[in-house]
Parts: sequence; structure tokens; C-alpha cells
Amino acid sequence: MKTYIDSFSVLVPDGERPYLRLIANCLSQVTGIKIYIMSDKKNIAMRYSRFVHHFSYYPKTSDITKWIANINTETSKHAIDLILSVFEDGMFNLLKHRNLLTDVNKLIVLPYRESFLTAKK
Repeated sequence: MKTYIDSFSVLVPDGERPYLRLIANCLSQVTGIKIYIMSDKKNIAMRYSRFVHHFSYYPKTSDITKWIANINTETSKHAIDLILSVFEDGMFNLLKHRNLLTDVNKLIVLPYRESFLTAKK
């Protein structure tokens, strides 16, 4: 059964990770959600998915502040409602550097960093 909402945009900033198609498939079950994928890999299958409203490529960087800046760019450019990191590395980096987000209120609710590290062990 599909659920309907007017319009809601979700940015997945760690779109190069495996199993993303499963998450996009789940999100696509709600009509009105626009899925935006940000990836450091240029030609992944999700780029061509019918579930993805927009795909953005940014070259891989080891500088987390640049990654966060790219998230801020995408959030502003596409009027993103929710930043949904779905993999451990992305979640940890957002927990650690959430103060660099332009609008931290758009970030999905995440646990405290210490709790996250305990659960990850």
C-alpha cells in the first residue's frame, strides 16, 4: 500500500555505498518523496534509477569539511527537507561535524556520538 504526501525531498549524501538501491526502493513507496543522491562515484547504477529525482557527483575527498560543504550546497540548491545518511561512515562524520551543516535541523535524528561508537563496537 502506497502512502501519499504532497512533496518532501530527501538527500542521501553517501550514495556511493552498496545496498543504496534497497533504501531508494523503500523511500519510493511513499508518493511525493523526491530522492536526491550525492555520490563520489560518477557512474553508479543509482544515477539512472527511476526512483532518483536528482543525482549529484562530487569527486572523492579525504577532507570531511569539503564533503559537508557539498551537502550544504545540495541542501540549498534543491531545497532539501531531510539529510538522510544511511551508512556508518557518513553518520559518524555527520555526528562529528554537524556544526558545519548550514541547517542542522534538516539532519535525521542521530544518537550521541559516544552511543554510536559503543554500538559500532
